[in-house]
Amino acid sequence: MKFLKYILIFIVVQSSFAQQETLFSEYMFNPSLFNPAYTGSRGVSSLYLHHRSQWVEMDGAPKISYVGFQTLLNNQKVGLGFNAITESVGPIKSTTLNLDWSYHLQMGLVGKLAFGIKGTLDKLDVDLTGINQYQDDASLYANIDRPFVTNFGVGFFYYTDRLYIGGSVPYIFSNRHYDSATNYQAEDWSHVYLTAGYVFDLSSQLKFKPSIFYRSVPNVVHQFDISGNLLIDDKVQLGLTYRINTAYSVMTAFQISPQMLIGYSYDREATELQQFNKGSHELFLRYEFSILNKLKLQSPRFF
Repeated sequence: MKFLKYILIFIVVQSSFAQQETLFSEYMFNPSLFNPAYTGSRGVSSLYLHHRSQWVEMDGAPKISYVGFQTLLNNQKVGLGFNAITESVGPIKSTTLNLDWSYHLQMGLVGKLAFGIKGTLDKLDVDLTGINQYQDDASLYANIDRPFVTNFGVGFFYYTDRLYIGGSVPYIFSNRHYDSATNYQAEDWSHVYLTAGYVFDLSSQLKFKPSIFYRSVPNVVHQFDISGNLLIDDKVQLGLTYRINTAYSVMTAFQISPQMLIGYSYDREATELQQFNKGSHELFLRYEFSILNKLKLQSPRFF
């Protein structure tokens, strides 16, 4: 059964190219996950921790962990960031290291426009010893250990205290993960991301934060997320996200202190895949070291 479940996961992943790149439901708390231009936009040094367990109770289901750090240099124009992502799907494990650079320009009295560049090292390992093999094929006993390969991406991010609009292609080149004359060949496809959000005041203690998130593999797949968060007293957030024709999620976040934000989300598939799992869980933490920048934390910051 374990082998059959791995095959099911491989079929789902290979038929859903829009999710080749790392997918997090709480993307709105850290757009630098997919857009290097966001790096440094909060004006303070920030540590990000993120973990997602997808399709719980399905053997070999995806598990993704993210750790990142970003800061804005003293000139208030250049942002620098580093992050590492590990992902496992059955016997497949990947490690991605990113270095982000951004430049921020003042646009009028309240807005800024940032441009970003992402440099990437990516590594793929496949351990076939962990699966049950039902045929005597020598190629199934040869693990795949690919060295790090390079890539780069670009993005833009316009933001004010209330509004943001961004777009990016985080990985421009199509790198091959496995290439053999006699075996299956897997290849990364470039993804395009567009996102936007706004903050509405409903009362002195209640704000509404709608956002949209579009991801695409050109000429193959197009996917929209529509999200809405309520911010209560600038401390508690409650939200819903609908990934059109794919999944829906509920989320919450708590501003534990001026420096620390923690969040949780639960996803449920809106497809037939839901009968094979118990949903997906996601945890998020952001901690801001304002003292490193010799700046005071901006209060409040809504994204």
